[in-house]
Amino acid sequence: MCVSSVCDSSQTMDRTNAHDRPVTHKMSRYVIAIDFETLGGVPSENGFTDIGAAILRLNDGYLIDTFRQSASMQGYQPESRCIEEFWSKPGNAQLYKETLEAVAAATNDPFQVIATLNLWIEENVNKIALQEGKADPSDVDIIIITDNSPFDAGILKCFSKKDTLYLIGGKYRDIIDVSCVYIGMSMKPVTTKLLDSSSKTIALEGLNEKRRWNGLPELTMPVFDVKHTHNPVDDAHSMALYWAFFQTALIDCANARIIDWKIYDVTGTGKKSNQ
Repeated sequence: MCVSSVCDSSQTMDRTNAHDRPVTHKMSRYVIAIDFETLGGVPSENGFTDIGAAILRLNDGYLIDTFRQSASMQGYQPESRCIEEFWSKPGNAQLYKETLEAVAAATNDPFQVIATLNLWIEENVNKIALQEGKADPSDVDIIIITDNSPFDAGILKCFSKKDTLYLIGGKYRDIIDVSCVYIGMSMKPVTTKLLDSSSKTIALEGLNEKRRWNGLPELTMPVFDVKHTHNPVDDAHSMALYWAFFQTALIDCANARIIDWKIYDVTGTGKKSNQ
């Protein structure tokens, strides 16, 4: 839907006629990526087995610090569906064995593990604030991300004795779901078919479409040394690296040449909406 005040019929549809604007788009300086491994999807019943986190400086991908700790499953039970659908797969046998061994050796319960994570976050944010000469840690330009916020943030909220949305110097910070951001970058209606696709792949497709319209060369998906292995530290680190890639690519695209959205085909019909 587009009202006449937004889409001017006198505009031409020459999409190559982008105009330069001052560089105003910037990304956050730091990101904290968090990843959980569990034996079920209900935290109060299934607990969690392992948590990993990584803090990354976004402009150059520098890894500042990592966190990993296993949690005791005492008082919690595995979920049969989770075991059958994931852990029982042939390729996961060794990982499952190592997970059970780590859980059996763990001395901290989930509440203690999350308390340790919260302290780790606060200490690193305070350290960054000191390095940047900021008296107030809440002024540190840092965000928290996961790749499944309803799941991961739910675990954080379940086992945290303080509000996890206020960990950065007591200032409110959303926990960003990277998959939702990537799906949004596709500029496509959300369907079950779209949700079954790789969110990073469709984000790159959407980004390259915008880059083509802006006269910029297309990008290819980077391959990092850190892989998604279900080691939560590796997974958090990988998540942060891809986030840095996409954020940098968006800034590059937006600041290089910004299309005037008034001349976009907002109807998807090849005609302006008010024609």
